[in-house]
Amino acid sequence: MEKARKKIAACVITVLLAAIVAGLVYYTQQRQQAQEHNRGTLVIKEIEDDGHGIE
Repeated sequence: MEKARKKIAACVITVLLAAIVAGLVYYTQQRQQAQEHNRGTLVIKEIEDDGHGIE
């Protein structure tokens, strides 16, 4: 009985650590994508009075 309990505890700890690592990887990927999204050239399109863009 004690061996089974230790195996279950080891499995639970392994799954918990895997979930934490996956969460950290997801978090860092989302932060990098947000930073890359903010980089670049800002392009402003001017609108004339009639609502059409300048061509």
